[in-house]
Amino acid sequence: MRQPILTSTPPAPQPELLRAAFRDLHAARLHGFAMLASLGDRRRAADATRRALADGSSRIDQLRHPERAAAWLRAQALRSLRGGWWRRQPARVERLAALAPMGVDARLFEALATLSIAERGAVVASIVELLNPDDVAIVLGRSPSRARRDTARAVARYLGAAATSAAPGAGATAAGPLSQRVRAVAARAFSPAASR
Repeated sequence: MRQPILTSTPPAPQPELLRAAFRDLHAARLHGFAMLASLGDRRRAADATRRALADGSSRIDQLRHPERAAAWLRAQALRSLRGGWWRRQPARVERLAALAPMGVDARLFEALATLSIAERGAVVASIVELLNPDDVAIVLGRSPSRARRDTARAVARYLGAAATSAAPGAGATAAGPLSQRVRAVAARAFSPAASR
């Protein structure tokens, strides 16, 4: 007679371990997103990141589509960033200093400053993080077709502002190298070291 093979089932992960893993997975990139969307307002970016992560990790067992968690967190962060405009705003020099470790220079700062928080969120989510259009729609809280239109408009405004603030003669080639520059900035912005 054959003996059954006994296998041990791994213990179910503890809810707090799942929440900690969720925060660890999303914290650095979400903070980088919030820093760029808030235009270097450290306090608001940290607060928006903390709130979104707390809300998301408390609902981790309710996630129907875990692959959409990053987009949902960014939507929560943008919602937090839209409020609180009455607080003392950091000076331009403070914002530039906060964004400098992420590689944001004055020209990139000025181009981002021409956009609203929602528009910055659309630009960062689409051309920096390369989220798919459905995820960008979640970030913006809009239908996919409207999100595509709004994102295209925001990207065009951003690139136009960046081209006008470029050095003379650089306007004709600003879109290509600038897109690469934004992606390079994002790589630094979303690294764990940048979020500390």
